[in-house]
Amino acid sequence: MQNKWPLLFLFLLLLNLASAQDVDVHNGIYNFVPNQGQWPQGVLYKADVNGGKIWLEEKGILYQFTDYSDVHHADFKHKSNGTPQIKEQLIYAQFIGANTSFLTSQSSPTPYYYNYFLGNDKNKWASKLYGYNRIEYKNLYNNIDLIFFEKDQDLKYEYRVHPNANYNDIKIKYKGQDKIKLLKNGNVAITTKIGQIIEQKPYVYQIKNGKIIEIESQFILDENNILSFNLGNFDNTIELIIDPVLVFATYNGAFTDNFGMTATYAYDGKAYTGGTLFGNNYPTPSPAYNTTTSFTGTS
Repeated sequence: MQNKWPLLFLFLLLLNLASAQDVDVHNGIYNFVPNQGQWPQGVLYKADVNGGKIWLEEKGILYQFTDYSDVHHADFKHKSNGTPQIKEQLIYAQFIGANTSFLTSQSSPTPYYYNYFLGNDKNKWASKLYGYNRIEYKNLYNNIDLIFFEKDQDLKYEYRVHPNANYNDIKIKYKGQDKIKLLKNGNVAITTKIGQIIEQKPYVYQIKNGKIIEIESQFILDENNILSFNLGNFDNTIELIIDPVLVFATYNGAFTDNFGMTATYAYDGKAYTGGTLFGNNYPTPSPAYNTTTSFTGTS
């Protein structure tokens, strides 16, 4: 009987290890933080991207891109030509004809959390908010889900078209860009004064009898800047996956731009720093600007 205890202990250890491996903790670079009152109503999640932010909203996706190059050069080594400007561009991708009563879900949390103590109204404070790698809009269109996630440090989204749903319901209208163009390689380029968003040609497929079947696909861009899809033949009785990739090209800036100004220590061993931090608030449309900083933003 005593000889069985080491085997039992080993079994329990392996069981615990297997359970630990099932915990889905995210360590990537795209973290979607839920809105718990710290941002305006209608905002669902926010994520930092290279040179800006993405705001997932009830009626669409807001891309906020910011160029901090003037601020980065505003130091004693460079001659100042006045107050440095923060160039900003807001691009809005609106869901056309989408449901208003869809649900959202989140998974793959970060191992750390965020606190937002913005302003003096405690009702708008939020604490212990984890970021998530995967966000789902369930039934955004009838029997069609929209999913945002990270793969190989690329921000991806995909539409899951359930059996007998109509993929032609998916229509996205772009606003705020300088130019939008369907390229010969099948990509869509959304151009601004400070950079580009590239919607790569979608990879569309179905899984049938354990095999991946690629479906011929292409973007359609009409004269009203509404983006939709044109697909080849597929089996309408099984799930269809529409899978593009978002590429944020030539934008200046980091995931969080901040500038340290001062630092000191305390007698109990703590360290205190002071500086300027940009980008925690929801963007204000131009020509308005955030009066709590000494920098104006141009759009």
